[in-house]
Amino acid sequence: MLVSHRHKFIFIKTIKTAGTSVESFFERFCMDCDSWSFSHSREEYVSESGIVGYRGSQKPDSCNYWNHMPAEQIRDLVGEEIWKDYYKFATVRNPFDKTVSAYFHGGKKSRMPLRDLLTFRRGPRSRFLSWLQRTGVRSEQGKLTVDGELCLDGWIRFEHLKSDVEATCRTLGLPWHPDQVLHLKGEHRDRSIKLRSLYSRKAMEIVRTQLHFEFKEFGYSSAQLPEF
Repeated sequence: MLVSHRHKFIFIKTIKTAGTSVESFFERFCMDCDSWSFSHSREEYVSESGIVGYRGSQKPDSCNYWNHMPAEQIRDLVGEEIWKDYYKFATVRNPFDKTVSAYFHGGKKSRMPLRDLLTFRRGPRSRFLSWLQRTGVRSEQGKLTVDGELCLDGWIRFEHLKSDVEATCRTLGLPWHPDQVLHLKGEHRDRSIKLRSLYSRKAMEIVRTQLHFEFKEFGYSSAQLPEF
């Protein structure tokens, strides 16, 4: 998560939506001019210029701000005046594609349970459905709402990453350098496997239910898979 006092914005970081790429782009506007340099991880940073939440594998107990903080906790720490005055945004992604990204990311980090070894032999759709039924993806509703209402003033779509980052820069009066938008954490995804090879009707129903909030609030179609 990010807070810029110099440019009056708050970035709320979601999961598997190019959040780290966008966070890395905007965090330079939250730090003192001579403090920023690119780093995939980041210690918690708090100054008069702004705040950069901790970004790493294990959040310290003493940490007040970290990368995936819910909106309500950010508001409670920065105060109502700043919360209402600053431009709040996040990254979003088609829920069907986001779920597949989470599936490949999780597969790199964990071993398959023994009960799923037989399913593993049946093909990608069965493996994907088994993962959805066992794990799936949690909705960002609790992270992006305050008092039950969506709290964002705008958002950056994963599908239009650079053009939406550019538009956000115009909104905030920030300089735009397209080469500074890095594509991070994309190495987990097997791009040779298309969405339609993974999704059965049952799998689509599960994602529609799990991520109903995302479909509803951000205008993604729950009727059909995107052409990725």
